[in-house]
Amino acid sequence: MSLEADDEIYGSIDFLNTIAHRYPASLSLAAGAPTLDHVSGETFMDALNERKRDRSMFSYHASRGLINDVLARHLSAVLSATVDPGDVVVTVGAQEAMLLIMRALDIRERGSLGIVAPAFPGVRGAAAFLDLPTVDIDERSDGFNPEDLEAAILRAKTEEKPIRAVYLATDNSNPSGSVLDLQSRIKLLKLAQMYELILIEDTTYAFTSDVPLPSLAELDTNGCVVQIGTFSKLVSPSLRVGYLLTEVVHDGASLAKRVALLKNMTTVNTPALSQIIVARMLEKDYPLLSRASRGLGRAYRKRLSALLAYLDEMLGDLRAFGVTWSSPSAGFFVVVETPWRMGEEQLELSAAEFKVLWTPMRFFYKGAAGDTSLRLSCSAIREDDMRIAVHRLGCFLTHLQRTETL
Repeated sequence: MSLEADDEIYGSIDFLNTIAHRYPASLSLAAGAPTLDHVSGETFMDALNERKRDRSMFSYHASRGLINDVLARHLSAVLSATVDPGDVVVTVGAQEAMLLIMRALDIRERGSLGIVAPAFPGVRGAAAFLDLPTVDIDERSDGFNPEDLEAAILRAKTEEKPIRAVYLATDNSNPSGSVLDLQSRIKLLKLAQMYELILIEDTTYAFTSDVPLPSLAELDTNGCVVQIGTFSKLVSPSLRVGYLLTEVVHDGASLAKRVALLKNMTTVNTPALSQIIVARMLEKDYPLLSRASRGLGRAYRKRLSALLAYLDEMLGDLRAFGVTWSSPSAGFFVVVETPWRMGEEQLELSAAEFKVLWTPMRFFYKGAAGDTSLRLSCSAIREDDMRIAVHRLGCFLTHLQRTETL
């Protein structure tokens, strides 16, 4: 992979941050950050105060994690199966988990990484950081189809870059909001067994589902799934606590142990203070982390419904000019399709003249795909501001309709 291509991948996130700082008066439908309405400093301090006489929390600890037993009990309840603490590695967010698993699988030496696209830019950035060849498997209009993966596998074999692992978000994905149906999950696991693939399952947004489907990790009977999760959206991104769960045996050894060894060469260990806060919430059955109480998921679904209602209200007339949008059931995001280019130049115009921010969809693809689409997020904006932001977006798109040559 060229340095120029790397810079484009790394620079997409930096560009959004730069635009937001340059136009502080703009309302943001771009940020995928979680709401922090449910977080308080008291909650964090209570967790630390309970351990204030335990000086070990100020020291180094095992790279695999400090709270694996607690996390394994939590995951056992979520997955309705017994999780071995030895199969869990606590990471510095989901991003580190992606980086470590790609390195642990030696993908660069063995072939390529398949990415179900559009995809979270961080996974593409991790692959670029490790100089891994990647192959995009694009979603269809109704979501990901495993048949397209099989076709990509066969093509990659002829190019001598066989796909060894596949990254995908199975539930309410970023950015498309798609959900992989149960039949497709089963087909995907069969393909993984047939072609000896490792499936890297990102579950970041699964908690927002009203009726969650079983994860690939739950359905896996052949040891081919690596599940990645994070507490950034459930608790706070500032804690930087994620995890990797896998029973995979790779080259005759535990893949989880291999990941833990590699972690010694990156972050050494996930900060103990952050782990203690998460563990306390899990142990106390903190409502937002309980499968029985899905309050935060309901709150996000309400926000999403509001965003969709405002789009219908304020962008409805633009349908006549080819503007459409997705209608996901959960998650943070809505994708708007337009007839016009939606890149950095258009985003700058939107921010400067119409005071509204969004994310170009091309940031989520390899190459030029997604050039005429944008992603909206409902997660980090208040509902009264959301209505104003969608109105501004409608004004911006109406401006393009009147001035752009199709």
